[in-house]
Amino acid sequence: MNALKQLSRQHAEIDRLLEEVAAARDPVVRSARFGALCDLLTNHLAVEQELLYPAIAQQLHHGIHAEILAEHSEIKRVLADLIWYELDDPQFDRRLASLGQLLDGHAQWQDEELFVTLVETMPADALATLGARLRTCVDQPGLLGETITLSAA
Repeated sequence: MNALKQLSRQHAEIDRLLEEVAAARDPVVRSARFGALCDLLTNHLAVEQELLYPAIAQQLHHGIHAEILAEHSEIKRVLADLIWYELDDPQFDRRLASLGQLLDGHAQWQDEELFVTLVETMPADALATLGARLRTCVDQPGLLGETITLSAA
């Protein structure tokens, strides 16, 4: 599976986890689903920032790259906010909805525009190499060069 399909699959898994967290009312289930969401989302953002964006830097306009990184910062900020709320706090649900909106726009743009452009412009062997590196980092998150933080910085 190439890198772009892997990332699209993660987008779908993140959406599923968001829905499960939003729907869960049992504190144990909600906590477990939220923990899984935090882990997957943190790894996903790190893989994009550490592997995908540097690998496609030639295809990205500087302004788009800056916008993507700003979007990542906002996602991390909202996720960090969520960690401080109790799971039954009404603010938690509002911030979770905000996170969902941010992620919907992020995933939709990548899946429908960025990834389509990359398939058209990036050689198949480069996509395969990127896919192998991505797969390794998804399976072993500690292999990423820098640890992504939940701060907005």
